[in-house]
Amino acid sequence: METLLALELVRVTEAAAIESARYMGRGDRDAADHAATEAMRRTFDEVEMSGRIVIGEGERDEAPMLYIGEQVGIGDPGQPEIDIAVDPLEGTNLVAMGLANAITVLAASEKGGLLHAPDTYLEKLCVGPVAAGHVDIRLSPTENLQRIAEALGAAPPRPVIFECVGIPGVLQQIIDGAPLLSRIVVAGVCMQVDRIEPALAIQKEIELRFVFGHSPLEYRDTVHLIAEGKVNCAPMITGTVGLDGVAGAFEALRDPERHAKILVDPAAATASP
Repeated sequence: METLLALELVRVTEAAAIESARYMGRGDRDAADHAATEAMRRTFDEVEMSGRIVIGEGERDEAPMLYIGEQVGIGDPGQPEIDIAVDPLEGTNLVAMGLANAITVLAASEKGGLLHAPDTYLEKLCVGPVAAGHVDIRLSPTENLQRIAEALGAAPPRPVIFECVGIPGVLQQIIDGAPLLSRIVVAGVCMQVDRIEPALAIQKEIELRFVFGHSPLEYRDTVHLIAEGKVNCAPMITGTVGLDGVAGAFEALRDPERHAKILVDPAAATASP
């Protein structure tokens, strides 16, 4: 019986497809949809079942046929009770324009087997098995991409940028140039009014952290990290001087286009950076 019913429902979709095909390329999407709907409704009445539309063309007052709650099929006593979801023509514009890939859709189950959800659209987020459990539809696409990358072991590093100057305008310059998901640590003490553009920081999802000084333990830990090769300071060092060149180093640092950090090496004989 189930096999015969399945074949009958296939015949319903065939009828809708054939009828709507008559409107291929004629530029009338509404006529194509109406033809598919009428053919589907007419063929339903020939099927030995007691069917009920749970997802259809709309609410009863909005659709002339195949509306939600409409009874379809012969409906004699003892015939199987079926819940049905239909879209007589998915791709009305495709048919009207004479293009491929339009389909007629029908899903059926035993009574109570389909969710009655009229005019409901759901936000969905689908990922593979490795990333499942790591994403959250409530988060931004950027954050979810970061989580997926971390789950796959392909996450880019989150840059940490230190602002140590304390001059108005520098923090905004850092925000302008910072990559996505950066963390900016503000250590420079700006004693004047400063301004930033929060909208840009929000779009980049930048974490802004203000700190007050550094403890001796932090200096100790940093020196150990440098000595162990875990932190590479070379990109920041733009010059090296010996003890005799300290005064000149401070003077040279007045030009930000030339120097960022000058290393004082007691063993070096260099007097100017």
